[in-house]
Amino acid sequence: QAEDIYRRDYWTALRGDELPLPVAMVAFDAAVNAGPRRAITWLQRAAGQPSDGVLGPATLAALNSGNAVLLAREALVRRLEFSTQLATWPSFGLGWSRRMIALAGVLTA
Repeated sequence: QAEDIYRRDYWTALRGDELPLPVAMVAFDAAVNAGPRRAITWLQRAAGQPSDGVLGPATLAALNSGNAVLLAREALVRRLEFSTQLATWPSFGLGWSRRMIALAGVLTA
């Protein structure tokens, strides 16, 4: 049941099968923690696209035409920038940071 929820609510919402693996990994992790719309916004900013939170053809093309590892890392930076502004950062920031650093560590060029 949990697998179905993750697939339906996050992976499919992000069109994960249509993204380069590094981008899909970062997007999926972000979506589980902050929601698909916000995750897509970070991807769009990383790719230099208008950030409306909708993964349309232009965003999909931009994400598939750039360096996937660099785009994924940039999306992580956008996520970190956002996270540090949250009121809950003092309580949860260390754990969030570790999670993002671990994810960045598995991205390979």
